[in-house]
Amino acid sequence: MSTVIRDTAQLAVFIRAVDKGFNVTEDLLDLNPLKGTTRGVDIFEGVQASLHTTGIEDFSKCVSLCTDGAPSMIGCHNGLIAKVCELQPDVIAVHCMIHQENLSTKIINTDHVNSVVVKKINYIRSRRLNHREFQEFLRHLDSQSENVVYFTEVRWLSGASTLQCFWLLLDETILFLKLKRKEAQELCDPLWQMDFAFLNDISQKLSQLNVRLQGQENLVHDLFKQLRTFERDLKLYEKSLREEKVDHFPTLKFVFNGKNEILDSYAQRVAVLREEISSCFTEFRSLRSEMTIFSLPCTCEISSAAIQLQLELNALQEDDILIQNFKEMHLVDFYKSLSTADHCNLKQFARRFVCMSGSTYSQTWITRPRIARKHG
Repeated sequence: MSTVIRDTAQLAVFIRAVDKGFNVTEDLLDLNPLKGTTRGVDIFEGVQASLHTTGIEDFSKCVSLCTDGAPSMIGCHNGLIAKVCELQPDVIAVHCMIHQENLSTKIINTDHVNSVVVKKINYIRSRRLNHREFQEFLRHLDSQSENVVYFTEVRWLSGASTLQCFWLLLDETILFLKLKRKEAQELCDPLWQMDFAFLNDISQKLSQLNVRLQGQENLVHDLFKQLRTFERDLKLYEKSLREEKVDHFPTLKFVFNGKNEILDSYAQRVAVLREEISSCFTEFRSLRSEMTIFSLPCTCEISSAAIQLQLELNALQEDDILIQNFKEMHLVDFYKSLSTADHCNLKQFARRFVCMSGSTYSQTWITRPRIARKHG
């Protein structure tokens, strides 16, 4: 949900639907203005109204809800999820992975770096004369970059872009500020530069994870795999820093002065970030066993599956043709190819996970802002 310039809250409702033939529709269902309060009940009624406009009468076929984690969404009594669960108790409620990832990164305390970078960028960008002079200064130096980038708190990827651009123009920025007789002492401090380099490197890694969690047609188990892989990466980064190795941090490697104690502090920050991420995404972690069955039906532990799936999985794991199909086909196409007569329960189980979305971010908002066609 967002607010437009006239202070009207806009409720964006995205839908991901899967029919019995495993055809997937993922699109913007509706953009519903909420002109009054934005309580959980208001959002619930807004979602209901959006469903009704497309001929969906109720939440009986709702498998999962993915929200941004705001109190109006997750409130245990009057939040959107609570209201939906009153009508559909089996619905799976999840907190957007990208939103959780962004919240987790705030635990890295780097205000002494960010505040300086933002202050210098604002000095350059917020004054038109300074901005024009800076751009002309860069052209005169044949700089590899043409400008510094504003940092915007609500645009999660802007932080990494801002840091990377400022790092590339650090020498030019220092020289420009000195020519303007402005304070640049902090930018020249070797310890500050190392902190900046570390922050830039870890921000680029988080930005790459953020991008991998975006887009359409992503299956939730693949998104969760990206998160678990990143947790393992953080453990590797921490170990490397404690061993006085900076190869995974190319910007830091460029300015590292050989003082190993600074690497210990960076390793501790990575450890704190890893622990924070490990404590999040609990709703996805609780589904890990089921996601394994969904993503690896030919090799999963049958006894860990629900009773109604066990005989079908047993038959599947003894069928060499289906096993070969699984190896060669996209997962959704594989489930689509299964015989309904022989694997009715397994297909129904799989449809639930194909239908789930792990993020409230959707490329649909950018590429296809239209109302979704109603699924039959």
